[in-house]
Amino acid sequence: MKKVDAAKAAISEGIESPLSAVAYIAQRYGIDIKPQHFSAIKSQLKKKLEEAEAAEESGTTSKRTRAIEGYLSAPPTSRPATGDPDLLDAMETIKTLIADLGTDKVKRIVDLLG
Repeated sequence: MKKVDAAKAAISEGIESPLSAVAYIAQRYGIDIKPQHFSAIKSQLKKKLEEAEAAEESGTTSKRTRAIEGYLSAPPTSRPATGDPDLLDAMETIKTLIADLGTDKVKRIVDLLG
């Protein structure tokens, strides 16, 4: 078990005091962790939770949140009856990629594929 997982377990048990959590983790999992390390992990977890809640409230997900979910998603595309891609949809997809990855990376992708 990783220290982060042990810290999560302690927090889920309602143990949030660094000294109490360190003792709990040592007794329960046999993992030595410093109180400062536990506090840092706790702060990071709290920050991630707040970011996720803010994104959920606004109805959007950040690049970081989407990466955590495992992928960067592009907007759904629709194709005209001819089967050719719609230029507007393609441009919206490219705009999303530029926002997520940056202009230089998108240019490198185009160069690799072109």
